[in-house]
Amino acid sequence: MIHILFLVPLYKNEHNLSRYIRFIQNRKTIYEKYKTHRHHILPKAYDFFPEFKDLKIHKWNYTDLSPREHYIAHRLLYRAFPGSSQTCAFYNMANEQKRMSSKDYEQAKLLHIEKLIKSNQNPERNKKISMSLSGKPKTQTHIDNMMGHIVTAESREKIRIGNLGKIMSVESKKKMSISRTGMKKKPLSISSKENIAASKMVFKIITPFGIFNSFAHFQSLTGISGNILKNIYRNLDKISRSKNLELFNIQNNNKTWLELGFKKGL
Repeated sequence: MIHILFLVPLYKNEHNLSRYIRFIQNRKTIYEKYKTHRHHILPKAYDFFPEFKDLKIHKWNYTDLSPREHYIAHRLLYRAFPGSSQTCAFYNMANEQKRMSSKDYEQAKLLHIEKLIKSNQNPERNKKISMSLSGKPKTQTHIDNMMGHIVTAESREKIRIGNLGKIMSVESKKKMSISRTGMKKKPLSISSKENIAASKMVFKIITPFGIFNSFAHFQSLTGISGNILKNIYRNLDKISRSKNLELFNIQNNNKTWLELGFKKGL
């Protein structure tokens, strides 16, 4: 029955597969029960023989191995079927036991990554995951983790430097356009509006009653229309009007806005 492994529809290394079969057939040592690992002779993974997973029904499909023999068995399976689920099984076992040659580790690691990439790019798999999670409420821990994530100034700077000089491909632009088709933009928050306005300012607004990053910043803090202040900064060398001075609670002595303390700063 073990020779059925030769019929597995995966790329296989027949030399190492023959070694595995001989290894299993030659295990005749009887160990104390607590010192053994129960091993599926025909792997139970989805891409092998999940129908023989239940060892109570298929008693012929297991053998008791020592921990060392169990490791060797999975190493032979990984070498016999590189890139299959046996690569992941051996990689996980080797990491848990912290024993693997550098060559085996490198190859298993690369094959493991390649398998994960292919799995993540499988649209059928992704659709199943999406459907299984649809309508499922998030746990409070999940929500707290999402809300509590803070990007530090250092991280923002690293991201900014990393994106400098990058040119988005036509394909990427097209994908972004398709993904956003039909979406409605959320209204900007007051702080977002202030940040956008401040990024466009070439000077800081210095007044007798405070320094502001932008006219929107001034409006949010004082409640006075930013357009009024904008007109003042277009004509700092003109005599101030009493109507506007009343808004700022300033008394005029025929002075210009500049003389009253309205300046452009760096």
